[in-house]
Amino acid sequence: MSIIGRNRQLWLSADKGERRRLPIMMKIFLGFFAILAFVLIGNMVFLHQLSRLNRIIKSTSNGMYRIVLAQDMRKSLRQVNRNRGVYHNTPSITIKDAERSLTGFSGDLESEMKRLSGKLGRDIAPIERINDMVGVFARKGGVALEYVKQDSIDIAYNIIRSDTFVALCKDIHEEIDKANKRYNLRIMPNDFGNVKSTLEITILSAYYRYRFYAWNDSLEMATDSLALLLGTRDTTGKVLSQYVDSLAVIFERERTLGVRDSAAWETASSRITTPLEEILSSEVAGVSQTFRESQLAVAVTRTIGVWGAVGLFGLGMLIAIFISRKIAAPIADLRRATHSASKGEWDKLITPSTNDEIGDLTEDFNKMLRELGELDVMKSRFLASITHDLKSPIGRVRGNIANLQDGLLGPVNEGQNELLDMMSKDVDKLSRLIHDILDLQKMKAGAFKLDLAEVELKPFILSILEQHAQVLLDKEIELGVKLDLGKTKIYLDKKQIERVFDNLVVNAIKYTSGGGRIIIESNIEGAEVLFKVIDTGVGIPAEHVEHVFDEFYQAGQKVKGVKGTGLGLTIVKQIVEAHGGRIWVDSKPKVGTVFAFRIPIERPN
Repeated sequence: MSIIGRNRQLWLSADKGERRRLPIMMKIFLGFFAILAFVLIGNMVFLHQLSRLNRIIKSTSNGMYRIVLAQDMRKSLRQVNRNRGVYHNTPSITIKDAERSLTGFSGDLESEMKRLSGKLGRDIAPIERINDMVGVFARKGGVALEYVKQDSIDIAYNIIRSDTFVALCKDIHEEIDKANKRYNLRIMPNDFGNVKSTLEITILSAYYRYRFYAWNDSLEMATDSLALLLGTRDTTGKVLSQYVDSLAVIFERERTLGVRDSAAWETASSRITTPLEEILSSEVAGVSQTFRESQLAVAVTRTIGVWGAVGLFGLGMLIAIFISRKIAAPIADLRRATHSASKGEWDKLITPSTNDEIGDLTEDFNKMLRELGELDVMKSRFLASITHDLKSPIGRVRGNIANLQDGLLGPVNEGQNELLDMMSKDVDKLSRLIHDILDLQKMKAGAFKLDLAEVELKPFILSILEQHAQVLLDKEIELGVKLDLGKTKIYLDKKQIERVFDNLVVNAIKYTSGGGRIIIESNIEGAEVLFKVIDTGVGIPAEHVEHVFDEFYQAGQKVKGVKGTGLGLTIVKQIVEAHGGRIWVDSKPKVGTVFAFRIPIERPN
């Protein structure tokens, strides 16, 4: 069964008077479901905007491509017009005419060489050099004409336009001019110029005819692509294709007849130019519109993204606050109450803040605290009753032991006397334990009263330490005393504070080996007096330090195997707090322990 189904079943099966409004697991699920739903809706909106942007980008791309094609058509149309004009403006000279011109010029040059050789009878090397250069010119010109015959017009054009051919023509012209001045030639430089022009005109005429058809083909390809992009609903593309085809027909007719048909050409060119400009204007306007739409779509997408992020953050914060208030806060209250309960404070009940599983847990915890409090009260009463009832029998036992030691019932030998001494010491320990338990119960019940009196601290502390001097000497423990008190007097219960010092000093002696040190320090800090009992003993492990003041907690057995009742430090803490002070401990294993407490100088209430 799913989590939702199981919680629903528990909710429906509950008593109507105690039915939960909504289980905590359902609350968490609904919170995360709200976030997921918000994210899902946001993603759907983004996908819609992205789809819209994609359509706009495609439309813009197609429009730009149509603009590029239209511009290419316009460029091709201008080039077609230019090539047609150059072709018609070039004189009509056939390839045979060009070949005859080349052959005739070469023949005339040979005749002139013979004439000059017979007439002058001397070296005519410059004329021979011209003849060689003209031979090279004739061969290159002949090669160019052969390429024209093979329809390799661009190769022929490159030959006559190459730098070497142009330089050759220039050199021939200059050499003829020099020879003419020297030998009075019959061949003038203009004769070579006419031959060169004849060759160029023949090749240029073929070249611009060739360029016309090449650019017309480019125009047809662009027109066909534009017709496909405009779609079948638009007849502009078909019309353009028809008129582009008619350009080649008009040009071919003009070339065949040798006359220009300017009217037909202008009509066809105009019928291409007019719709082409309309297409350009329309596409530019369309691209501008889609560009504005894309800007708007981007702005909307950005706005949605920003507000979506803000909304998601806000929703997350609300859910986090809800969870912290409904789950984390009650758990923190439970943690604090548990910590208080560990110290025996059973009255720290928690007010339920939710009507779900955590509320149930809070009520169960309060019930447990009340029951534990009742058990603690019962335990205290039981201990108080037992210890009170034991006082009288122990007193009688102590009196009987004293009578036996005094010989009231007859003489006592040495062995019996030692046994009676041991019994007397055990009775004293038991009596102190009973008194400690009774005092502790009085302190916890608030029935413990202090007998306050004004006491000068320094002599008081020294008198307490004198009682332990012999034990310190026997164990060879060095005692250090540092009392910066002057003649300070405070109100305290001498008997109880003496009890505090006795307990702390005795503990220090127990856990300090021979050769160690115990230091007693005291000084005034503000409105309080600080007391410290420092030893160089075995120390207390960190895990036991926080429990040393707990009732019946015997840290000594865990540290060094020293036995005790586990009540001494508990009573010390109660006495110090009854004087309005506080006590704490700082210890490191194998280094030593410091017990410190403060008592206000002013008289406690």
